[in-house]
Amino acid sequence: MRHTAIIISAIAMTAAATSAFAGTAPARVADIDYLKASRCAGLASAGTLDQANASALSGFVKDQERIRAGYINERAREEAAKARRQAKHQDGRERLNAELSGPCMAYVSGAATTAQNNGARSANSQN
Repeated sequence: MRHTAIIISAIAMTAAATSAFAGTAPARVADIDYLKASRCAGLASAGTLDQANASALSGFVKDQERIRAGYINERAREEAAKARRQAKHQDGRERLNAELSGPCMAYVSGAATTAQNNGARSANSQN
Protein backbone atom coordinates (compact mmCIF):
# COMPACT_ATOMS: atom_id res chain seq x y z
CA MET A 1 0.00 0.00 0.00
CA ARG A 2 2.78 2.39 0.92
CA HIS A 3 4.66 1.63 -2.32
CA THR A 4 1.55 2.39 -4.32
CA ALA A 5 1.26 5.82 -2.69
CA ILE A 6 4.92 6.54 -3.47
CA ILE A 7 4.48 5.47 -7.09
CA ILE A 8 1.35 7.58 -7.50
CA SER A 9 3.13 10.54 -5.96
CA ALA A 10 6.10 10.11 -8.29
CA ILE A 11 3.82 9.88 -11.32
CA ALA A 12 1.96 13.02 -10.28
CA MET A 13 5.19 14.97 -9.81
CA THR A 14 6.51 13.77 -13.18
CA ALA A 15 3.28 14.77 -14.91
CA ALA A 16 3.38 18.21 -13.30
CA ALA A 17 7.00 18.74 -14.32
CA THR A 18 6.27 17.56 -17.86
CA SER A 19 3.30 19.87 -18.29
CA ALA A 20 5.28 22.81 -16.90
CA PHE A 21 8.10 22.08 -19.36
CA ALA A 22 5.71 21.61 -22.26
CA GLY A 23 4.60 25.21 -21.95
CA THR A 24 8.09 26.48 -22.77
CA ALA A 25 9.25 23.86 -25.27
CA PRO A 26 8.69 24.44 -28.98
CA ALA A 27 6.07 22.26 -30.60
CA ARG A 28 7.87 19.34 -32.17
CA VAL A 29 7.35 18.84 -35.87
CA ALA A 30 8.19 15.71 -37.81
CA ASP A 31 11.83 15.20 -38.74
CA ILE A 32 10.99 15.61 -42.43
CA ASP A 33 9.42 19.02 -41.73
CA TYR A 34 12.49 20.03 -39.73
CA LEU A 35 14.69 19.05 -42.67
CA LYS A 36 12.47 20.99 -45.09
CA ALA A 37 12.59 24.05 -42.83
CA SER A 38 16.40 23.75 -42.72
CA ARG A 39 16.48 23.75 -46.50
CA CYS A 40 14.24 26.82 -46.54
CA ALA A 41 16.51 28.59 -44.05
CA GLY A 42 19.47 27.77 -46.29
CA LEU A 43 17.70 29.21 -49.33
CA ALA A 44 16.72 32.35 -47.44
CA SER A 45 20.21 32.89 -46.03
CA ALA A 46 21.89 32.58 -49.44
CA GLY A 47 21.04 36.18 -50.25
CA THR A 48 20.68 35.51 -53.97
CA LEU A 49 16.94 34.79 -54.05
CA ASP A 50 13.87 36.92 -53.40
CA GLN A 51 13.70 38.27 -49.87
CA ALA A 52 12.15 35.96 -47.34
CA ASN A 53 11.99 36.16 -43.60
CA ALA A 54 15.35 34.49 -43.03
CA SER A 55 15.41 35.32 -39.32
CA ALA A 56 12.04 33.66 -38.72
CA LEU A 57 13.11 30.57 -40.66
CA SER A 58 16.43 30.29 -38.83
CA GLY A 59 14.66 30.87 -35.50
CA PHE A 60 12.24 28.04 -36.24
CA VAL A 61 15.13 25.75 -37.18
CA LYS A 62 17.08 26.67 -34.02
CA ASP A 63 14.05 25.95 -31.82
CA GLN A 64 13.61 22.56 -33.45
CA GLU A 65 17.34 21.80 -33.35
CA ARG A 66 17.30 21.68 -29.55
CA ILE A 67 14.91 18.74 -29.52
CA ARG A 68 16.54 16.61 -32.23
CA ALA A 69 19.00 13.78 -32.28
CA GLY A 70 22.51 14.62 -33.44
CA TYR A 71 22.30 12.74 -36.74
CA ILE A 72 19.09 14.60 -37.67
CA ASN A 73 20.76 17.93 -36.90
CA GLU A 74 23.72 16.95 -39.07
CA ARG A 75 21.39 16.07 -41.92
CA ALA A 76 19.62 19.44 -41.46
CA ARG A 77 22.93 21.28 -41.73
CA GLU A 78 23.70 19.34 -44.93
CA GLU A 79 20.29 20.29 -46.38
CA ALA A 80 20.85 23.98 -45.59
CA ALA A 81 24.33 23.94 -47.14
CA LYS A 82 23.05 22.18 -50.26
CA ALA A 83 20.27 24.75 -50.60
CA ARG A 84 22.75 27.63 -50.26
CA ARG A 85 24.90 26.10 -53.02
CA GLN A 86 21.88 25.65 -55.29
CA ALA A 87 20.77 29.25 -54.71
CA LYS A 88 24.13 30.59 -55.91
CA HIS A 89 23.64 29.17 -59.41
CA GLN A 90 21.58 31.06 -61.96
CA ASP A 91 19.93 27.84 -63.15
CA GLY A 92 16.77 27.04 -61.27
CA ARG A 93 16.43 30.35 -59.43
CA GLU A 94 12.82 30.71 -60.53
CA ARG A 95 11.99 27.30 -59.07
CA LEU A 96 13.90 28.07 -55.85
CA ASN A 97 12.16 31.44 -55.51
CA ALA A 98 8.82 29.66 -55.90
CA GLU A 99 9.85 27.18 -53.21
CA LEU A 100 10.94 29.97 -50.89
CA SER A 101 7.77 32.02 -51.36
CA GLY A 102 5.47 28.99 -51.31
CA PRO A 103 6.06 25.92 -49.15
CA CYS A 104 8.75 27.62 -47.07
CA MET A 105 6.27 30.19 -45.78
CA ALA A 106 4.66 27.47 -43.68
CA TYR A 107 7.68 27.68 -41.39
CA VAL A 108 7.66 31.46 -40.99
CA SER A 109 4.51 32.25 -39.03
CA GLY A 110 2.59 29.66 -37.09
CA ALA A 111 5.19 27.27 -38.35
CA ALA A 112 4.79 24.56 -35.76
CA THR A 113 1.03 24.28 -36.20
CA THR A 114 1.18 24.39 -39.97
CA ALA A 115 4.01 21.91 -40.21
CA GLN A 116 2.34 19.52 -37.80
CA ASN A 117 -0.89 19.70 -39.79
CA ASN A 118 1.01 19.10 -43.03
CA GLY A 119 2.77 16.14 -41.43
CA ALA A 120 -0.51 14.68 -40.22
CA ARG A 121 -2.02 15.08 -43.70
CA SER A 122 0.92 13.39 -45.40
CA ALA A 123 0.89 10.57 -42.84
CA ASN A 124 -2.84 10.07 -43.40
CA SER A 125 -2.44 10.06 -47.17
CA GLN A 126 0.16 7.30 -46.91
CA ASN A 127 -2.25 5.02 -45.01
